[in-house]
Amino acid sequence: MKEKILSTLEELGFKPEPAEELGYFFSFEGLNYLFFNNNDDEDFLSIALPGVIEKDDVGQEVLTLLSERINSTIKYVKAYCPNDSIWIFYERELLGNENLDELLPRMIVCLENAYIFTRSTMNELTGGNNGDDGDENND
Repeated sequence: MKEKILSTLEELGFKPEPAEELGYFFSFEGLNYLFFNNNDDEDFLSIALPGVIEKDDVGQEVLTLLSERINSTIKYVKAYCPNDSIWIFYERELLGNENLDELLPRMIVCLENAYIFTRSTMNELTGGNNGDDGDENND
């Protein structure tokens, strides 16, 4: 399934690059996405926006509140906080009959919307005092 997903990403114009043992990075509209390669379950599809917000920028309390807001507000998307930052994931089981040409762009758009929601909510929670320079790039 991994090869089919990578092939579809390339057909859609993305350029997936290996990310060591994690999977494959690709970019879209200034955001860096990560397609996870799950060798234990190839029917589990996971795409993430890693490091969307760093704890050093907002503190642990805001990081926790952001994660809770994302998980309780946005459908199909969930947030994790590995390594003191928020990562936003869209995960689903593949049943074998999905149209990846439609599914993958939908997942990417949902993640992009979650990113916008996260940045907006961060500004709301911090009163705009978070060191955010307005650059919408999750480097």
